[in-house]
Amino acid sequence: MKPVIVQVFGDKNRKLEPEHHRIEFPGGAISIDRTSDGKYWAHIALTDEIFETHQGKARGRVVSSRVDFNFAEYKRRHEQGEPTIPPIPGMNDANHFAVCVEPEYLPR
Repeated sequence: MKPVIVQVFGDKNRKLEPEHHRIEFPGGAISIDRTSDGKYWAHIALTDEIFETHQGKARGRVVSSRVDFNFAEYKRRHEQGEPTIPPIPGMNDANHFAVCVEPEYLPR
């Protein structure tokens, strides 16, 4: 089965689209929010709310995490003996992760 791909263009002239996109799953949600200045917040949020699923009741709990780096930082960390793909600090007690992304438009 092919994955569902949702493209957010951020250009009202190209395609009218909502400022907020949300995917809900048992235990949490993933959302993308466009800011008024053209940046995007990407959120992963867990919920204490109990979800009824075909497998029974469920709620979200972080069991693993990681941060991937670009190759230069990966190489630096490797050479310094630092973790190259470290876990997120305090992830076992976290219930929300977010990053703000600013598109860097390249010349055509």
